[in-house]
Amino acid sequence: MLDMSDAPNDPRKASLQKPEAQIFLSSLTPDILAKFKTCYVNADVQSAHAKEVLSYILKNSPIMQIVSKDTTSAHTFEYLYLRKDIESPLDKYFPNGRAAQAIYQRLHALKLNLPAIIRGEREKNNSASYKIVNIGSGPSHEMIEILLENPDLKDKVHITCVDPDREALIIGAQRVARLNLESHFSFVPAKYQTFDGRGYDMVLLIGILCPLNVRLCVRVMKNVKRCLRPGGIIIFSTVQNIMGQEDPLTDYIMRLTGWNMDYKEDHEPYAIARAAGCEPIGRFFDEYGYNCMTVARIK
Repeated sequence: MLDMSDAPNDPRKASLQKPEAQIFLSSLTPDILAKFKTCYVNADVQSAHAKEVLSYILKNSPIMQIVSKDTTSAHTFEYLYLRKDIESPLDKYFPNGRAAQAIYQRLHALKLNLPAIIRGEREKNNSASYKIVNIGSGPSHEMIEILLENPDLKDKVHITCVDPDREALIIGAQRVARLNLESHFSFVPAKYQTFDGRGYDMVLLIGILCPLNVRLCVRVMKNVKRCLRPGGIIIFSTVQNIMGQEDPLTDYIMRLTGWNMDYKEDHEPYAIARAAGCEPIGRFFDEYGYNCMTVARIK
């Protein structure tokens, strides 16, 4: 068994003492628990023991089964965004971990900040309508809730949801149908590389850049800014270093299943925007500061 006596002096070991971590650890068998702790503290995702731990997790965690097959699957985010009921003891950890909570808080941050940004842009451009394309939208829960909670925007905003995951788009389409919002949403099954929409006022790029290094982030930004009218804005999210520092346990479990984040330094989101030919004009964060949402205008 791993000696945890020096845990307070080691952030990785200390994270195992948190109440939410104990939920996860208590769901492991003694043999797997010992192997997990050793692999985790050594950041080992490649050894035979790590693969044995992964096999156990995949047999007992519906969430990680989804992630291991497709890290962008909408079903993962249905658990985290909508707080769906979770029956697996192993999975009860994730909604209680700060990194997973930050995904929900990212949605909340968008709901708090986007309405004012949209209103300001509409007033600045004196436009009667406002067109948004949500790239990698999933079901687009955040935009659905923004229109529900801001009725003054409902008849002025149209959102085009673009995602290669048809199941995610079906979830969104069914939800807007239940809420009588069909005329305000379009759902397009496509990758951002092949989507050929033009003339949008705003591009949302939430979650897409999180696993990508700076060079690839710039490439994606240059690709999607073609969708914008002159002077339009992109809002893109990046995951910051603080997440890996404050929640190394979730980070390790994600990496073990192939879900790798590329954490950014504080200055890097603005550098990405400028390298892509955009001018940063502001940013906002989730409650924990894990997700940075940068607002940039195309030049």
